[in-house]
Amino acid sequence: MTKGVKGVLITEGGGGVEQIFCNLTDPNKEVDGQRSSVKAPHPFLTDLKVRQALSMGIDRETIAKQLYGLTGDATVNVLSTPTRLSSKNTKMIFDIAKANQLLDEAGWQRGPDGIRSKGGVKMQVTYVTSVNTLRQKEQQIVKDVWGKLGVAATLQSIDAGVFFSSSPGNNDTFSHFYRDIEMYTNTVNSPFPAQYMAQWYSGDPAKHIAQKENNWSGININRWINKEYNTAYDQALTELDQKKNDALWIKMNDLVVGQAVSLPIIARRFVAAHVKTLDVGANLSPFDSQTWNIADWRRTG
Repeated sequence: MTKGVKGVLITEGGGGVEQIFCNLTDPNKEVDGQRSSVKAPHPFLTDLKVRQALSMGIDRETIAKQLYGLTGDATVNVLSTPTRLSSKNTKMIFDIAKANQLLDEAGWQRGPDGIRSKGGVKMQVTYVTSVNTLRQKEQQIVKDVWGKLGVAATLQSIDAGVFFSSSPGNNDTFSHFYRDIEMYTNTVNSPFPAQYMAQWYSGDPAKHIAQKENNWSGININRWINKEYNTAYDQALTELDQKKNDALWIKMNDLVVGQAVSLPIIARRFVAAHVKTLDVGANLSPFDSQTWNIADWRRTG
């Protein structure tokens, strides 16, 4: 459309953050009739240095440039919308040497096959996402770099209708999280990001953490429990001063990023286009339809 000089492409931030979620529980061990139980810590993803190394091994800029173009920006923040809440305290680091150093410090040594291990446990992960050509390309880029860290990744893709299903009997849903790593986009649907940031809240673990006992209705799929995060979240729900409230959401973002619980990759953008003879103004909003200001649209020719 744009090459034919017929239209204008417009984009707007707020399309959600494509991110990798780390499972802090063991998906290969069954406890009380369920895998990924809060009673069974993951054999290596509970190690902060391991998660930090995995984050450093994500080539976000290449993914953004080669796969997303105008439709997404590389990011290291899980919260990027509204833009005033996008933290400036975080740093995007792609450093294979530093990542390898962290894994060495954590005691994970390379074997003859190049895969790291410790205590008889190999650093192998199953990395799942929904069936989507773009996501399969993302997976491959991440896998290739992680291989240079001595981390073996087995890639899986599941039909979106199954992966995002809420059926408690479906073991392949993202909420069951019966793999080590999974990737998808979560979107902020309100300028007040309480619902979005609740995915890392664990004030009542029995309610908020996805598990068999609540039919996997809890949205904390990482099974991450952090008192500092919970306190900030509770405060943000009642803090009326906007600057103080903003600071609390940013603090929560920094905790998630600093602990490398979720590894953000791309801040996705909404994309639309209109014919050149239509003046629609700056009409895209992450919190409304594309036609919210249609009463103001004008033909220019």
